[in-house]
Amino acid sequence: MILFFKEMGVSVAPFDMNGDQIEDVLFDCSGIKGDFCTQLFVYTKMVFDVRYLADLICKALKTEVLIADNSLNPFSWILITEKEERIVYQRIEDNDENLFLIVKN
Repeated sequence: MILFFKEMGVSVAPFDMNGDQIEDVLFDCSGIKGDFCTQLFVYTKMVFDVRYLADLICKALKTEVLIADNSLNPFSWILITEKEERIVYQRIEDNDENLFLIVKN
């Protein structure tokens, strides 16, 4: 992902609350428990296609990515893999905000 942005002339840096940052794209990530192990937040004033970025991340890191589906349901997500894209739902029965699980079909 960093190389993609570098080739496009876009600067990328980790988000730092303690300083002024001039980079085009900032990111912050944290570990979570459950079906996904990392939560990644991307901050930018640039206009870009989130699905395109998710697809790049999937291919570059050989992983799966969840993005918001922009529906009224806060527990509905778009799962993007190297081969498919589909709607999935976050399991909420456990009522544990530190655990992120997907409903298994």
